[in-house]
Amino acid sequence: ILPSYDFIRKHLASEIPHMHPTDIVLNNPETTWCLADPSRSYLVYTLNGGEIKLDLSDAQGSFLARWFDPRMGRIIPAAAITGGKSILLKTPDEEDWVLWIRAER
Repeated sequence: ILPSYDFIRKHLASEIPHMHPTDIVLNNPETTWCLADPSRSYLVYTLNGGEIKLDLSDAQGSFLARWFDPRMGRIIPAAAITGGKSILLKTPDEEDWVLWIRAER
């Protein structure tokens, strides 16, 4: 639990209070969930890894996506994303992962 706590404290403490559950996950909604501060920050947790398809059609602008490994506490770059459309990203492996998407400033 310590790697997850450190990640939240260092990177998300000021963002999470502005987030709420949202239905932008287009596949596997039974094992993948999203919190969002729309057009600013998205936090997607997937229980089993694999492909994650998100509807970012209402999110305009450029975003930077990173994977967070809750088991090891490491952050891995994922992709540069342009909003206004659906996106598809694949987790680094089939374990649980957090996808952190943040608007570029």
